[in-house]
Amino acid sequence: MRRIIVTGGGAGMGRAIAERFVRQGDEVHILGRREKVLEQVVAANAEASPDAGWTTGQVLGVNGGALPGR
Repeated sequence: MRRIIVTGGGAGMGRAIAERFVRQGDEVHILGRREKVLEQVVAANAEASPDAGWTTGQVLGVNGGALPGR
């Protein structure tokens, strides 16, 4: 078992990547901006990955501001 961190794991490609690692038996921790969404993803995968977790946050640019489009 590996320990995997996936950024943007609450939706889209990030969620798909996180769920693929879960299916492979890895322990996954997802990062994202929306707490409710992250809670839902972890809950949906709790049986396959009971030690999974989540953390909210936002990736910032070098100048400390949000990246374009965020």
